[in-house]
Order: sequence, then C-alpha cells, then structure tokens
Amino acid sequence: MSIGTSSRAKDFVEQTEFPIENLFADPENLCYDRAMFNKSLDNFSQKSTPMAIMERFQKDGAADLIDVFVGGSL
Repeated sequence: MSIGTSSRAKDFVEQTEFPIENLFADPENLCYDRAMFNKSLDNFSQKSTPMAIMERFQKDGAADLIDVFVGGSL
C-alpha cells in the first residue's frame, strides 16, 4: 500500500515490476491515517534506524531491501 494516486502507482509498477495486483494506491491517505502510522521523519533521524540499515548491509548486503528496489518479490 502506498500513499499516492493510481497514476503514480502505475509509474511505480513500471519502474520496479512490482505486481500491480499487490499494490494499492491511497490518494487521500485514509488507510495510512486509519492504521495510525507515524507520519514524521523522526524515525529516520533516530540513531537506531541507520544502525539497523547498516547491520542489514553487513549481514547480507540488505538483499531484501535491494530486491524490492529492483523489482523482485519478497
């Protein structure tokens, strides 16, 4: 699920080859709000976040993250 319009979702699918049947666009942010996700960038400014990402890279090159960005499946 992603915040954004259906046209942006299609762009994402074209660029990543992510299965469109697994992608849902939420242009009004309704699902995100209902789930009460954290909307701030505070998570990325905490020391634990970059440390966790670094640990993933040291462990296996962050294969799971890279797989998502190059259009693989998890």
